[in-house]
Amino acid sequence: MNFAQPMAFEAVAKNGTITKAAQLLRVSQPSVSKHLKNLEETYRVALFERNGGVMELTEEGRIFLRHVGGILFHLEKLKEELSPTANLAKSEPLKVAGSYAASALLLPSVIANFKRKHRETPIIL
Repeated sequence: MNFAQPMAFEAVAKNGTITKAAQLLRVSQPSVSKHLKNLEETYRVALFERNGGVMELTEEGRIFLRHVGGILFHLEKLKEELSPTANLAKSEPLKVAGSYAASALLLPSVIANFKRKHRETPIIL
């Protein structure tokens, strides 16, 4: 199982149709259908009852949704925790003052160099 499969399952379960789930996930409808089929084959259960274009969860589907919701929640938390900016403390603004000559000649290049290295830090002149 890859992570696209439970994401597709959850999107269909919450939105009721493969079309809406595909739009939400920005993937094709056949891709979502394939993910659902692979899950049902892997677990050997029917996760949805197909009534026209509407997808209704079976009892097994409700059990699966309960578990997959927790898994996806933890994956999102992991993604946030491992993001490069997660462990950085929010920096205070850099306050810069200078005389007219320094401000006109020296500060623009120094500030540009600083901003390239510290994109998140606001600068107050």
